[in-house]
Amino acid sequence: MYRQKEYMQLLKEKFSKTEIINAIKYKNSYEEKIKEISPKKNTLLGTSIKKSKDIYGFDLTKVYTFNYVKYYLWRKEFCKNDDKEWKEAALSFVCLSCLSDLIFDSKRLGEKEKQHVANILTRDYFQKSISMDMSIITENPIDILYSMFINHMKSLKKYNFKIFLELQKDILNAFESEIYISTNKLVFPEKINIDLITSKSIEFVSSCLYLSAVDTHDFIRMKKCAVATAKLFWLVDDLCDLYDDIENQIKNSILFLQNEEVSSLENSIDFVFENMDTFFEVIEENLELLKKNLSYDVYIFFLYELYDWVEAVNVRMDEKNESIGVR
Repeated sequence: MYRQKEYMQLLKEKFSKTEIINAIKYKNSYEEKIKEISPKKNTLLGTSIKKSKDIYGFDLTKVYTFNYVKYYLWRKEFCKNDDKEWKEAALSFVCLSCLSDLIFDSKRLGEKEKQHVANILTRDYFQKSISMDMSIITENPIDILYSMFINHMKSLKKYNFKIFLELQKDILNAFESEIYISTNKLVFPEKINIDLITSKSIEFVSSCLYLSAVDTHDFIRMKKCAVATAKLFWLVDDLCDLYDDIENQIKNSILFLQNEEVSSLENSIDFVFENMDTFFEVIEENLELLKKNLSYDVYIFFLYELYDWVEAVNVRMDEKNESIGVR
């Protein structure tokens, strides 16, 4: 594929100069946290995860466990308590979004399942759901997760209406972006609304973190860190997944950042190469912000999550070299 090996080599080189690459030093600390902060199993979220595996064949256990630790640490950082409701609000949202993503991307599941997910992630369905009783009487895991999420949003609406409106906007943008990316294949030439592509990542991640700590008294620092984390996850993920997304005809946001009609895939990839230094300036800037504004163990936890994506690039690069006899 056009310039793939060159791209992966450049990416490996660029990441090797960031602090992300040093996160391997904290692997033992990270794994200890996963073991020591474990979620309870006999919960409605746990039931929906089991049903997801039984009905769709997708195991969300790692998603649930990892994010449970993440929101636990986030609350400890900004709230100094472990309020169960807000942590579960974020967990129901992240599990709903991850399961939706898996269903949309599945080549095994049919249009009926995908259309059902697309229908419940619309603005109209959200607005209707917020104003009605969402009793959980379904066996469908996507509906269970959606009902849980809506019930938490209703609690937020009563708790703080201003924050509810702000989060509602970002969450609906993330849903709209999810549907758009999942139902529209990569084509050229195309003029695109870049917000429609980045909301799935940036507004999704920041909303999850924001939702998990809406009761913080350290609101300005929390929101600043949530946005920085979201930008890091978006950019590192899209840089690492660029060629996988191209192969699967998924709209990767960095192919469209020139914010004009893109004439060809080759032209767009050239743009990514030309702006690689700028992308890494954004990464370094947001890493520095988190380092200055988060306690050490929380910062290391997020650093290690970024390392997982980067390490996958290194593995693919080594496999590519091995397949052509380069070591």
